[in-house]
Amino acid sequence: RMFNLAIKFWEHPDNKQEFLFDGRNPAEGFEKLAEESRERKLSKGELIKLVEHIRARLGLVSNPEVVPVTNGRDRKGYRRLLDFILVAVMTGMRKGEIKGLKFGSSEIHLSDTDPMDNFVHLPGKRTKSGKPRIVFLNRTAKSILSRPFDFSYEPRHLWETVRTDAG
Repeated sequence: RMFNLAIKFWEHPDNKQEFLFDGRNPAEGFEKLAEESRERKLSKGELIKLVEHIRARLGLVSNPEVVPVTNGRDRKGYRRLLDFILVAVMTGMRKGEIKGLKFGSSEIHLSDTDPMDNFVHLPGKRTKSGKPRIVFLNRTAKSILSRPFDFSYEPRHLWETVRTDAG
């Protein structure tokens, strides 16, 4: 793909009339390797185990096998990861969609009177399909999105730690 892009679009930095790569794609003619599916779903038991491990790290539940974090920065990270996981599971939103949410945004609609008025309106530029969509919120997701939150960070590092520690 990169050679094809270079052949077709990349201009030479010194001479805009000349392409950076001129010639035939050296990777042409090779068969692509079969890709393995990366689809992996948490079972209900795994999700419960994961959430309970994070709650124990936060000191919200007692578990003699888990040492609660005491550092304020670590507590904040575990709290944000727990909220991130719960919003993902409760709404089915993708990681990028969740990371784009901002507290107080006009995309988040919350109502105290009508449960059907609790939703996130995702513009097309933030969805995989490029089409806008509405994501309805249950009580758990609503409670997370109704208080200050910050999902703009990359949860991968702490996710890997928690996933490994929780087994």
